[in-house]
Amino acid sequence: MLSSFNRYFVGYLFKAKTRQRLLIFAIAGLFLSSFALMWIQGVMNGLQHGLVSKSKEAMGEFSFHLSKFDQNKLKEFSSFLALKDIDYYKEYEIELLMKHDNFLSPVVLHGIDFNDKIPPFLENRDLSGLVIGIDLASKLKAYHLAELSVVSPVHTDLIFTEVPRQMMTTVSDVASTDLFELDSTNAWVRLSFVQNLVRERRFNKYVFADQDDLTIVKNYLIQMNLIGLGRIETWAQKNKNLNWALNLETTMMIFLFTSMALLVTVTIVSGFLSFFNKIKIDLVTFWVSGMSNKQIQKHLFRFVLSLVFLSCFFGVLFGQGVLYALDNMTFSIFPDIFVNGKLPIRVTLNSSLLALFLPLSIASVFSFITYLSFKKSSHDHISLLRNRS
Repeated sequence: MLSSFNRYFVGYLFKAKTRQRLLIFAIAGLFLSSFALMWIQGVMNGLQHGLVSKSKEAMGEFSFHLSKFDQNKLKEFSSFLALKDIDYYKEYEIELLMKHDNFLSPVVLHGIDFNDKIPPFLENRDLSGLVIGIDLASKLKAYHLAELSVVSPVHTDLIFTEVPRQMMTTVSDVASTDLFELDSTNAWVRLSFVQNLVRERRFNKYVFADQDDLTIVKNYLIQMNLIGLGRIETWAQKNKNLNWALNLETTMMIFLFTSMALLVTVTIVSGFLSFFNKIKIDLVTFWVSGMSNKQIQKHLFRFVLSLVFLSCFFGVLFGQGVLYALDNMTFSIFPDIFVNGKLPIRVTLNSSLLALFLPLSIASVFSFITYLSFKKSSHDHISLLRNRS
């Protein structure tokens, strides 16, 4: 009986001469709401994930900043990291000034041992001299083979009076991380160059590439009482403003689509009220066929929920299909300077569930309220038959 009940009203909706166009528009609106939310999340997650991945590739997942340099303890720490096969590299990070001709700019200089592990974006670069960020190179008008003066105001030499220490170097390559905040202020050079500048054979930071290693590193530092040598800083802690902006962007997106889903529910309420009013006499047919009033009400409510669920479900399914097609396109739709020429796509389980259940929950609540209103206002079947006759 339930199957015939559903078949009858599906046919009534889409095939009958009195088909409910308003309700069909409401169902289409739910479909588009789920599709749009799925699509925009896939693209936005792709953009955000690409931005964060590039930033982490250059800065690491987390780092251990040294405030004290104990060579013996740090040697043990390095041996432990090698034993656990933890991916990391050591560097000396220092803020100073860089000068080329009449151009001067502050810079964060990273001294890295190029004979050991290096950041992925520096692979296949000419590391014989200074590797400079592309936007910093543009500010200083310093490109390949340009002679630069590196000035450290913190370190001074006594020549009649205290003079900021400086060294000369040559630009061997220009790097681009596609992140303006890095490319405009950062440069990379061999560790020995920075050590000669500060006159210290040391480094001040361990940079780690895998977030899963954070717990292992923390536990070892605490067990060996090495936590006092420095502090651990994660990528999220170092980029609080960017993290906050990305979370705000996601929150606003969800808010806007929630508002859109609420607008769609206005059509749903009107559509279902009209639909319920049209099928009052049809429900009597099922009552005459032997169904109890309670069964009719239960099947009707299930039919309404099924209609809402299927419209949202197929919207998400269609959205995933479109995203899959875009992700596997063989041609580029953007210039290479923007996201490598492809629209970035990233579909996660959370985004799929959100695209399904956000419109579904809103539509279900309003559909239930509409159903209760109809249930209270509906007349008994005998009265309907008498009025019909």
